[in-house]
Amino acid sequence: MLIDKDPSIKLATVSGVASTNASMIRFLDQEAGALSIITTKSFQLKPNPGNREPVICSIKPGCFGNSVGLRNPGMEAAISEIKSLGKLRCKLNISLSASSPEDFIALLKGMESLGDSFELNFSCPHAQSGFGSAIGSDARIASSFVRAIRKALSDFSKEIFVKLTPNVDDIGFIAQAVMEAGASGISAINTVGPIDHIDPVSGASILLHGKGGCSGAWIKDRALEAVSQIRSAVGPEVPIIGMGGVSSHEDVKAMLEAGANAVGVGSSLASVNQSDWPAFFESLKTGSKPPFIDKSNRMSYERHVVMARREAGSNAVALDLDGSYECKAGQFVFLWLPGVGEKPFSVARNKPLSFIVKAKGPFTKALCSLAPGSQVFIRGPYGRPVDAIGSRRALVLAAGTGEAVLLLLAQRLSGLGKSLDMRLGLVDGQSSMLEKELKALGSFRTVYDRGVLGRMIAELEDQDPRDLACYLIGPMAFMEKAALRLEEMGIEPTEIMLCLEKNSLCGVGLCGQCSVSGRLACQSGTFMSWDFVKAADD
Repeated sequence: MLIDKDPSIKLATVSGVASTNASMIRFLDQEAGALSIITTKSFQLKPNPGNREPVICSIKPGCFGNSVGLRNPGMEAAISEIKSLGKLRCKLNISLSASSPEDFIALLKGMESLGDSFELNFSCPHAQSGFGSAIGSDARIASSFVRAIRKALSDFSKEIFVKLTPNVDDIGFIAQAVMEAGASGISAINTVGPIDHIDPVSGASILLHGKGGCSGAWIKDRALEAVSQIRSAVGPEVPIIGMGGVSSHEDVKAMLEAGANAVGVGSSLASVNQSDWPAFFESLKTGSKPPFIDKSNRMSYERHVVMARREAGSNAVALDLDGSYECKAGQFVFLWLPGVGEKPFSVARNKPLSFIVKAKGPFTKALCSLAPGSQVFIRGPYGRPVDAIGSRRALVLAAGTGEAVLLLLAQRLSGLGKSLDMRLGLVDGQSSMLEKELKALGSFRTVYDRGVLGRMIAELEDQDPRDLACYLIGPMAFMEKAALRLEEMGIEPTEIMLCLEKNSLCGVGLCGQCSVSGRLACQSGTFMSWDFVKAADD
């Protein structure tokens, strides 16, 4: 059983938050001993790219909006990912999303052996038409889905929970209907809403998709009310996973008193550094002293204006903005254009505030086309500044728009008394945007490819490994090739740092997208050692 008769408090993750990929599931299973249940993101039969960013926002501390759109890799990839987990300490609750009983049946058949239980997503308020709350808002539709699934899978060996939406008149009535149709238990609640999340600085709607659900502190009362209504409707024996706004031991007790058998924890993780998550879960379970909880709004935006725009070659542009920004190497920020999109970026220079942007997709193309006087909104910084290795000398190799990280790194290393040897690999016709400032900090030279990609690595002369640390910035293929070459020279993998600029949807630890073997770049910083990267299980 997913929820056994043991009287101890059982904590669970919730679908779509933190435990969104194999590396994060593995981290939570191994490190968060107070957890009993891990719930996956919602998987569908076919890959779903979800909505374009911004998809997660916060307009006041502890309160979040979301419109991820059920982003997932599809069943085939999900099966491979879950199989890679091996045996887990926690029970695995696999969330599934579909728009028909037939698709749910196919998902359950295909994944039956992988989970300890399954959760049918009848609740997502920002899913495509026919998915999520389109099912769970109507007792007749929801119960017909469960009945058809049970009829087709009469010998299904695992428990099937139904996750319900709170955006109904009588959630208890719907819970009773799906239980009578054959559900094993209930999960509640999903997000409240959707509503339009308006940024107080710009006055614009934040989520690109439009309206989004509400999660976190502002839905706690509704969650407790809904769980109480469900318990009254289904009786004492039905297992319930209750969730919504839980952030303290007192909240856990309130959820249990309302009728839950296990308690889901989600949005509150954004207020706690990942390194403190194990202690945070322990505090939720036992009432022990919680770790530091950040009560500020780490997703609030600042308004800036484009002061200058310069071509940087090969579809890249340097943008200078008004004012300054305090950011260090290893950290990043998000740039947002209302109604256009949002992406994470490294700060190339703090004052004047500058970014180097390469035009790739719709959002970066829009950024690159901004004229002086245009507004840009920034939030952050996220991540931890790079830890300078103890070696006296530093070799820094950057490629292309990796130059965007170069100056802040050089300033940090120089400030710590390091002797710098900096090299920037560019294709013919490009030029460094920061050459003057870099040369003031140490040895700097540009190496042109001359038609041979990675020429800088191929012509890298032997280095004396004694008292030398190496920092690599650029595309992953470049950094891996450079790291292998440096290792051949006798430089220890622990003395080689790679800047891993993985995509993030939130910056505060909720989406799990920037995970490298369970380590979130938005928490620990983008620089990670070569020995760690080589051993990564992503």
